[in-house]
Amino acid sequence: MEILSETAFWGEHIFLLIIFGVFILVTGSIAVALIVAIISDHGGEPGDYIGALIMSVFCALSIAIFIAGIKQGPDVEYTAIVTDFNEVYEQGYEVKKVDGKLVILTKESR
Repeated sequence: MEILSETAFWGEHIFLLIIFGVFILVTGSIAVALIVAIISDHGGEPGDYIGALIMSVFCALSIAIFIAGIKQGPDVEYTAIVTDFNEVYEQGYEVKKVDGKLVILTKESR
């Protein structure tokens, strides 16, 4: 197997990180606003507590996904000439597309 090129999809990766970043800001802002409303009303309605809890959970999950996305990095495709497909699978690659002699490979997620 001879790898000819490597393509990292940075645009897609950064776009998704921006989307999750905005979602974190929105859910965090709503959670903080609900908590401030509860504190300023000296208690508040039961719905306020549930809303604050739900927004806090969404914000925490978004942060976890954001951190996992940063650690994983962008998806990478490899263009290669393959002579032995057993070698491809042994090294952890997966065949995505075959185009004549050229084969598009992806590596399993880290």
